[in-house]
Amino acid sequence: MSMEESISLEETNKIRISLGLKPLTDDKAPANDKDQEAEKNYANRKKAEEDDRRKGEIAKNIANHMLNNGLIFGATLGDAEEDVTMDAKNWIKKSKKKEKELAAKRQAELESMDKMAQATYDERDLEGLKVRHDMDKLNEGEDRILTLKDSRILDNEEDELQNIDMAEEEEDNKRHELKTK
Repeated sequence: MSMEESISLEETNKIRISLGLKPLTDDKAPANDKDQEAEKNYANRKKAEEDDRRKGEIAKNIANHMLNNGLIFGATLGDAEEDVTMDAKNWIKKSKKKEKELAAKRQAELESMDKMAQATYDERDLEGLKVRHDMDKLNEGEDRILTLKDSRILDNEEDELQNIDMAEEEEDNKRHELKTK
């Protein structure tokens, strides 16, 4: 029976050095070094990609911030130093004054729009329009709202004004006549 005894690589190298021989090298070490190097390269690449992604996000946030700053008009809360010393009573007065100015401005705009609408639309604009109903059915002094008659675009019909109630009444009369026949 032979008993094998094994000693570690370090012990073997000590003995070889004492005998004047060159120490043995570990063959498994280079394989581990390649694996470790590959892992380090992979980790470095992932870190570089993450850094690039973060830099891109930061650049995007900076661009959005600059865009938003360009959209701000007037004084911001940080810029309004004169309002810091204003008490509540003065602030209310100032707010009411601004509100009155805005209301007056809106009223002036509405009045100018009304004047333009009245000035631009008169009887001359009605020339050439046809009324669908007979004039004897339209009683004088009676208010009737006339709208444009619905028609198909491809029919190339001229615009015609009609009263919806009167048009429905005419259609009902036609249906009634068809039933009686």
